[in-house]
Amino acid sequence: MIYRLDPARYKTVRPLFHKLEEYQPMCSAVLDGVYPGKVFVDDLKHPETAFLSTFISGEDEGVWGFLAGEPRNDLFNNTLNKAISNREIISENTPIVFFSCHPEDWYGQLPIVLHPHQPIPVLRRHYECHDIESDRRSDIPEGYDIRRLDKTLQSLPGLRIPDDVSKILKKWRSIKEPGFLDFGFVCIHGDRIVSWATVDFVSGGVGEAGIFTLEGYRRRGLSTVVTAAAMEHGLSHGLSKIHWTCAETNIASIRTAEKLGFERGRDYTMYYLIFDEVQHLGNLAYSHLQNGRYREAVDIFEKNLVPRNDLPLWAYYDAARAWAGLGNQDKMFRYLNTLAERGWTEVEELENCKEFEPWRKTREWEALMERMRGDKNELDVS
Repeated sequence: MIYRLDPARYKTVRPLFHKLEEYQPMCSAVLDGVYPGKVFVDDLKHPETAFLSTFISGEDEGVWGFLAGEPRNDLFNNTLNKAISNREIISENTPIVFFSCHPEDWYGQLPIVLHPHQPIPVLRRHYECHDIESDRRSDIPEGYDIRRLDKTLQSLPGLRIPDDVSKILKKWRSIKEPGFLDFGFVCIHGDRIVSWATVDFVSGGVGEAGIFTLEGYRRRGLSTVVTAAAMEHGLSHGLSKIHWTCAETNIASIRTAEKLGFERGRDYTMYYLIFDEVQHLGNLAYSHLQNGRYREAVDIFEKNLVPRNDLPLWAYYDAARAWAGLGNQDKMFRYLNTLAERGWTEVEELENCKEFEPWRKTREWEALMERMRGDKNELDVS
């Protein structure tokens, strides 16, 4: 069985999450009672296994889950599986759930918790910073301004506020937990917010940095200066440490963290579940593709995805990649031609894909590219 733990009793389960709290501040924020979340346990008085869930933007965008304690708890794991599958403890509006676990033995139990779905792995890096070396306000490019991310932005006449920034402000207003202290800064260019950084899950003197810069304003150092502003504020107002986590493949995020003086803490694997079956299988196949497991990717496409008639274009693209990785020219061109028939015009993406390299100088490839470019020209004219 599983039971929802009353927040007044969170101290009974805290030892199970101690290791996760070292690099996952959202666990600390929930357990400290300053951020919304839920905790489920196997026993209300003496918990040995626990599941904590929370969110970043809102449950309708995704839930972050943490499994802690004894992994080999069959009753708990099977009951949790049913509760997740039946949407008893996860909102009907939640599209995706991310899972981090301690101890690592939990990863062997995830196929039970997520059955019948196969968990999708993603490698992540954790960084932390205790101080910032210098004031980076002098690095702000001319024509840009750094301001506090708060409700006063909404009263500035003519300022264009991105939807994501509006969502942050709305979320902050909605959180009623005492002691909630999350904050952020924005970078403004003209009449538009173009970059922003937040420090979330502030609790116990630590928080976690999050950044975003609009397309068209990247590679200008804006992420660095706006994050530096948030760090300077936090570390001079009671924070002793700021965390930073990102996917191992997010090179831009890694470079920004290292430029700001964050030190690499640990690497870990996070797993996720997408409730939409096509999206989940497609992401699982993509994970295999990125790691060169072409046979596994092909099996997913041929057995589970291709028989459908409502597939998005990316599914045919990835199927072609997988067959190319296995050296099967006929199957590769079959799916590439399907892409062309359905209006695919992203020729540059095809040209840059390593799996297609052996065929780039063949007549079939050149004819296919000409066909796709022709389709694109027709679209551009209309």
